[in-house]
Amino acid sequence: MCQAFFILQIVCFVLYARISKKFDLFTFYIFFTDDSVMMIAIGKALLDVGKDYSNLSKRAVYNMQKIGRRYPDCGYGSNFY
Repeated sequence: MCQAFFILQIVCFVLYARISKKFDLFTFYIFFTDDSVMMIAIGKALLDVGKDYSNLSKRAVYNMQKIGRRYPDCGYGSNFY
């Protein structure tokens, strides 16, 4: 089952890769979302722990809450806080 799904992903990628790659990356219609904020929080957690990943989950939660609370209107679900 996993192999079939993997092959399907590759086929879709190859088909969609032929679509034109000419587009504006930055426009007035883009904005960051809760996913953007959480990605930054996870990246910061990875930088904070260095090579010792034993504390990664605690740092990730801490950074997600600390950074996420600065941007309350990014589309978080009601269970975030």
